[in-house]
Amino acid sequence: MSPTVTAAQIADEMGISKRTAQLIADVEGWAYSEEADRGGTRRLYIVAQLPAVLRAKLKWKGSDADATPESRAATQAGAAAASRLALRFSLEARAAANVG
Repeated sequence: MSPTVTAAQIADEMGISKRTAQLIADVEGWAYSEEADRGGTRRLYIVAQLPAVLRAKLKWKGSDADATPESRAATQAGAAAASRLALRFSLEARAAANVG
């Protein structure tokens, strides 16, 4: 079976909230499987099918001393993309709340 990660693990790596990670996953259509979890289900995202910047971040999860310049750049790019998407969701939610 392919390695998987949860939205919480992704959020921790990217420095964003779990909900933001879930929203990004939904918008970008990340592949996942579901597993029973405390009266419900949770999504396990398939690492091999995640965006390249996120895969690089997960691959270089060790100490910063072990990271290469490429993995650091990938981490920064992933965090910037997540921040842009989070801002977009926030603005869309505000706009939707003002319509009515």
